[in-house]
Amino acid sequence: MLIGYRIAVTIGVVLHLPMFWMGRDSGFRLADMPMDAEMLWGMALIVAGIALGAFAAARGRPESPSGAMPAARLEDAP
Repeated sequence: MLIGYRIAVTIGVVLHLPMFWMGRDSGFRLADMPMDAEMLWGMALIVAGIALGAFAAARGRPESPSGAMPAARLEDAP
């Protein structure tokens, strides 16, 4: 789950690229363009990935399953 948020955000950004490239004739300005399904799914994945990352950071779990990089909560810090 901890690596899943990175994948979700990355896929969300990649899903934005086709529509961004469609705006190349207008100077990459996407204003007044209708959003397609890929753009909406990309936004949903980015928001979900950020929420999962915030949840993982708030829990203070180690980054790796082996515990090589333990994370401490702020109130437990020296």
